[in-house]
Amino acid sequence: MTKKDEEDEEENDEDEGEDEEEGEKQHNPYSIKLTRTQRNKMKRKVEQDRERAKKMELKAQRRKFEKLPLLLKELDEAEQVQAKQLAEKRQRKEQKALLSTKRLGPHRYEDGLKQVLLTDELPQSLRALKTPENPFTDCFKSLQKRNFIEPRKKVTQKRKYKKKTYEKRSTKMEWEL
Repeated sequence: MTKKDEEDEEENDEDEGEDEEEGEKQHNPYSIKLTRTQRNKMKRKVEQDRERAKKMELKAQRRKFEKLPLLLKELDEAEQVQAKQLAEKRQRKEQKALLSTKRLGPHRYEDGLKQVLLTDELPQSLRALKTPENPFTDCFKSLQKRNFIEPRKKVTQKRKYKKKTYEKRSTKMEWEL
């Protein structure tokens, strides 16, 4: 042996001593010389572990496949419930659309409060009964409610400035001039 080899061995011995002192034993099965029967035994054990893992995996897959019809049944029931809810929602929406007035213009239709007479306020005959509204406005509101005319609001024009008044010279008296 050369000096270099001896130095390397000494360093390795020191390194191994340090590892053992730290309490970290690195167990590598290939670093130890094994007999043929031990190697065969280890191979068989590894192979058995692999086969056991495969069997467990297959078993889990079989369980999933056994649950498949149950899952499909639940899925069908959920789809039926969802379809039923959707149909009910559509039906409610259609009924609401039929009953409510559509928004044709910028304003919404506002149904005014109907004036109702109490029993003591009712006249003796129908001829004495006065209509509360103008028939034209009543017909106009009916057309708005049935979506023939868009709802409107009365437009009143307002001045942006105060109107100026002028006095003509002809209207002034002579002493005012």
